[in-house]
Amino acid sequence: MTLLESVIAMVILALSAVGALELFQETARSASEAQQWTVAASYAAQGLEAAKLGAAELRDIEAAPVPTGYSRRISTDRASHGLLDVTVTVEIPGGAYLSIHRLVDSK
Repeated sequence: MTLLESVIAMVILALSAVGALELFQETARSASEAQQWTVAASYAAQGLEAAKLGAAELRDIEAAPVPTGYSRRISTDRASHGLLDVTVTVEIPGGAYLSIHRLVDSK
């Protein structure tokens, strides 16, 4: 094997290693984003359940702290036929948000 062949083989090996490392980086970023969305969905579900239970629980859950970078808004409106229109919006770090909108019984 000549020196030129060895150099070419090393360049090919280095380029394939860079591609593999970029794949690992993208996988780690995707896992981090998935974790943020999972946390947001959990906080939104908590807010929705509190709204279903009533005003006292809703005040408690609104006062509960959320992790740094997240914020949660819960709004309720009366709908027809004794239903309550509940919207829970959770903002995640980076500015994206998750919004859950449900009609619940207002008993």
